[in-house]
Amino acid sequence: MHFFNLLVLCLIPVSTSLRLGTRFTDHEVVIDMGQKVGTVSKSYLSSAFTIGTIQEHWRHFNFSSERPFTLLQGLSPMYVRFGGTASCWMHFKKDKALEHKNFTDFTITPDDLERIAMIGNKGGVDVLFGLNACLRNSDGTWNYTNPLEILKHIASQGYDFGWELGNEPNHLSKFNRSIPAVNLAHDFITLRKILDKNPDYGHILVGPDVTRPINKINTPSQQYLESFLSVARGSVDAVTWHQYYFDKRTCEVKNFYDPKILDYLLIQLHLIKDLLAEYAPDKRPWMGETDSAWGGGAEGMSDRYVAGFTWLDKLGMAARLGTEVVIRQSFFHGHYALINDDLYPNPDYWLSLLHKRLVGQEVLNVQNSLDEGRVVRVYAHCTNTGLGQYQVGSITVMAINLNTHDTVILRLTVELSGLPVDQYLLTPGDKDITSGNVKLNGEVLEMIDDVTFPNLKPLSIPTGEITLPPLTFGFWVVPDAKAAACM
Repeated sequence: MHFFNLLVLCLIPVSTSLRLGTRFTDHEVVIDMGQKVGTVSKSYLSSAFTIGTIQEHWRHFNFSSERPFTLLQGLSPMYVRFGGTASCWMHFKKDKALEHKNFTDFTITPDDLERIAMIGNKGGVDVLFGLNACLRNSDGTWNYTNPLEILKHIASQGYDFGWELGNEPNHLSKFNRSIPAVNLAHDFITLRKILDKNPDYGHILVGPDVTRPINKINTPSQQYLESFLSVARGSVDAVTWHQYYFDKRTCEVKNFYDPKILDYLLIQLHLIKDLLAEYAPDKRPWMGETDSAWGGGAEGMSDRYVAGFTWLDKLGMAARLGTEVVIRQSFFHGHYALINDDLYPNPDYWLSLLHKRLVGQEVLNVQNSLDEGRVVRVYAHCTNTGLGQYQVGSITVMAINLNTHDTVILRLTVELSGLPVDQYLLTPGDKDITSGNVKLNGEVLEMIDDVTFPNLKPLSIPTGEITLPPLTFGFWVVPDAKAAACM
C-alpha cells in the first residue's frame, strides 16, 4: 500500500525510571487511511432521559433556563431516548385531573409529551419514546389501546417522534411479568403496521432493547434476540441492546480503567455482530442504553473524569465493530448523567462535545485496535468537517492511556512526521481521576454563561510527536493527512 494511505504511530511507554537508562518497547500502530471500514450515523453519539424523570415531575430540570437546551444543542444531531423499566407502569391520560404518579402506576399527560417535544425542538435533537409493552390482552397479545392515544396526540400536535416498544423484555421476571420473544415480535409487527398506515404517527421503530450477552455464546439474552429477529426483523429499523460493565454497588475506581473489564464490551460486540449476521444481516445494531455502572451509575465515579475511559473506549470500539448509534444513559439525572441536577456539565459531557465536533462518520481501521488486553487504545475516524474547522481529508485519532505510571509517546511515521497535529488532551481538573472537573490542554472547561461554550482551542504540535500522560485520553486531529478514505 502507498505510504500516503498509512498513518503509522509508535506507542512508546516511557517508564518513570527511563532517565536512569531503563529500556522501553516501541508499539507500532497503523491506521489505514486508504479506505473506510464502516460508517456511523450522524447521530452516533446520542443520549437519554429516563422515564423516571417524568415520574418525579421533572424535578430539577428547569425548562425556563437556556442552559440545558444549549448543552443539548452542543451534541446535536443526536437521538434523545425517553424509556426505561418504568415504562411498564406508564399510562397516558388526557384529563390532567386524573394525573397520578408512583412507581407501580403512573400517568403521563399531554403536558409531559409537550415538554418532551420542547426538549426535542429547543435542543435540536430527535426524540425516541418507549411505549408500554406490558399492557396485554387475555390472549397474550399487546393491548395497544392506550399507547395508540400517545401516537394520536403526537400526530395531532405535529410532533415527530421515533418509537420503541418495551424495555429489556427478557429481564421482566423480577417484576413478575413475562413477554415471550415471539409474542413481542408480533407486537412489533402490529406497531409497524400502525405506523405504516398512519405516516403522521412517525416512522422510526427500533427494538427490542434486550440486555447484554454476558460474554459467552447462547446466553438467555441472545436466545431472546434470536427468537425475536426470526419473526420481526422486518419491523424494526435498527436492533437495540443494552450494555453496562458493572454494578454500581460493587464497582471500584480501578474498574474504570481495567483493560480486562473494558474488553467485556469487545466480546459482547462480537457476539451481537455475529448474531445479526445470521438472523438480520440487513440491520445495524444500536446500543440503545449504555453506561459504565448499572443501577443509576456509581456515585463519585460514573460522573467524574475516570468515567471517560469507559466512555471513549466504548465510542471507539463500537464504531469499529459496526454499531450505528450509541445512546448514553443518561443526559440528565443519575450519577451517570452528562449534566448534573444543577444543569452543569459533568466531565463526560465535555468528552462527548469534543467527540461530536471532531469525529466524523467514516471509521478507519487501526491495526491491533481489536486485540484484547490493550493498555494503550487507539481508534480513528475521518474528521468531522461539517463545522468548517477542518478540511476534507483530515483524520481524528482517539487515544487512551490506561497505564497508571507510564507516559506514552505517539510518533508519526517518517513520511508524515512533518505534518502538524492539533491536540485535544483531556486531564483531570485537580490531578485526581475522580475529579468532577476536566482540563483541555491544561485549562479547566466550564460554561462561560448559560448560552456560551468555552473556546475548545487545540494545542498545535508542529513536530507530530504526541505525549499521552498516565491515565489520560484525548483527540488528535491531523488536518493535512489527505486520507484517501476521507476525500
